[in-house]
Amino acid sequence: MRLKKVALMLGVVFLTGVTQMPVHASEVQTVNPVETSETDATVEMLDHTLAATAESDFTWKGTIITGYTGTETDIVIPQKATEIASNAFSGKSITSVSFEGNDVTTIGSDAFCNCTSLASVSFPAGLKTIGYEGFANCSALQQVVIPEGVQIIGARAFYGCSSLNSVEVKSSMLNDTGFDIFNDCSSLKTVTLSGNMSVIPDKMFQGAKYITSIVIPETVTSIGTNAFYGCT
Repeated sequence: MRLKKVALMLGVVFLTGVTQMPVHASEVQTVNPVETSETDATVEMLDHTLAATAESDFTWKGTIITGYTGTETDIVIPQKATEIASNAFSGKSITSVSFEGNDVTTIGSDAFCNCTSLASVSFPAGLKTIGYEGFANCSALQQVVIPEGVQIIGARAFYGCSSLNSVEVKSSMLNDTGFDIFNDCSSLKTVTLSGNMSVIPDKMFQGAKYITSIVIPETVTSIGTNAFYGCT
């Protein structure tokens, strides 16, 4: 495990109610942690007064969205949907995504990959899985909040999101993550883990070399292998 590597470059902060206590390796010079606030750590939710995008603008396999054929750029996934299939929106010129309901549990691999105009995503509360490269190279995406129920985040899920500056992970159930999730996110400096997770999974922040501060809840008792590998 490379815990010393983490301490050398990251200001790691543990949440203890209303106070924050920086934790450093004994040989490391003190690093002032980046203060966070609700505004910093929370994504502004999309305007949910938007009507759901017409079901006819999507292609379907049962309740799974397999593609998008419409022209709207602000997408509201209809209540009917339970899954976004692999490559469903890959390369589409969309600017925002929100969900009419909370029944979507899976966003497949490459589902929104290379959507370079996508600036805002509001995930549904029922989401459990974000697949491999689900949002890779979404270069306009600025903020991400991972909902409480997410259990799996695939490798390179947000790879190359060069405008991404804020990530909050609310999940307390996260048990599996792939490598390089936030690799090459050149604007990402601060991450807040606000859920009551006990374990930071293996490789969770591997390759996220631009992060300088991470807020960790006091419930964390274990940091997985290579969780911060390459955070230089």
